[in-house]
Amino acid sequence: MTNVFKEQVKNLETLVPNFKIASAIIHYDETSLHLHIIGVPIKYKNKNGMSKQVGKSDVLPNNP
Repeated sequence: MTNVFKEQVKNLETLVPNFKIASAIIHYDETSLHLHIIGVPIKYKNKNGMSKQVGKSDVLPNNP
């Protein structure tokens, strides 16, 4: 099962390259195995401020 979660992390890195993963933790100790991913969306080449910033709206799709 660990390989499935590793593959999911790789797929996320490929699909959203500007989402930098800080932590990925698998929970084996609960009834249902699951993965928690924590990361930061980064945007580049900004008009104002620093050239590299946190940018949720530019990196992640807006799903209602």
